[in-house]
Amino acid sequence: MCRTQIDRWYWRCTDCLGVAAVDGRCAAPKCPCGGMCECMGQVSGYRLTSAIHLCPCDGRCTGATGPSCECQCGGENHGTGAVVRVIVDRGPVPELDAADAAERSARGEAYRHAVTAIEDELDRLYAARLHRRASDAAYMRERKIQRVANELRKSRTMAGRAKLIAHADTLLGAAA
Repeated sequence: MCRTQIDRWYWRCTDCLGVAAVDGRCAAPKCPCGGMCECMGQVSGYRLTSAIHLCPCDGRCTGATGPSCECQCGGENHGTGAVVRVIVDRGPVPELDAADAAERSARGEAYRHAVTAIEDELDRLYAARLHRRASDAAYMRERKIQRVANELRKSRTMAGRAKLIAHADTLLGAAA
């Protein structure tokens, strides 16, 4: 049985959350929705992995200038400033997004619209606070909207993102 290593990388759009596989390392692919793509990692077996560089010991050892070393390396890395390549497991290989370009564009547009509406409302609330026209209730509302905005930017599942967009619509609708 012959096993060949495939150089396959997975990418996810930050707007529509669509997932794509690309053979070979390349620049970020373009998403049909117009969003930016982030690298999820390289396929290794049935898992996604990525490589990072870390100190083999802590900074007290690798960055040391004196002669004494009391860590697990026994002086091997002492004062070297060494870093090693560490393979990080990023989880199972995701399923490819079967959504067509129109559906992905609609999801990306809904996300961008929600983020824009939130940012506009936060700008309005911030301006009112700067001009000392904001009440405590307005400030608390601003904090709630800011929390939703932060969670929306970090969301990486469609179900979670849909709930956050609905919550943002509710919060923004309360202003009208």
